[in-house]
Amino acid sequence: MKIRHILYSGIFLLAACGSETSAPDGILVFADGALQCEPKISIESNAQLLTAAGIEVLQSSCGVKTGVSVASVCGAPSLNILIHEIPAAKLQDAERLGFHEVGVLVDEAAGTGYELTDC
Repeated sequence: MKIRHILYSGIFLLAACGSETSAPDGILVFADGALQCEPKISIESNAQLLTAAGIEVLQSSCGVKTGVSVASVCGAPSLNILIHEIPAAKLQDAERLGFHEVGVLVDEAAGTGYELTDC
């Protein structure tokens, strides 16, 4: 029984060490530009900016910036953001379109970040 367990463990470890490696996906964020009391930009139309430029959108989510505040008044910027996951190799292309890595929102010392929300 012990030998079988060791054999299966070794096979599992060897399988995990395959020669193919895939580049990790990059997560981007885009401040949707919506103003308070105004209609939001749809996540689909925002993702279309990327796909029209030849950048595959793997997944999209809505979110909100945290740890920052804005005045609650119509016409002021909102904290809503649209998050798109794209292949990491396309990050520079997306940045040229005005998208930014989600990491720029996270500053533990300042207490800023983001949370996912329903769209």
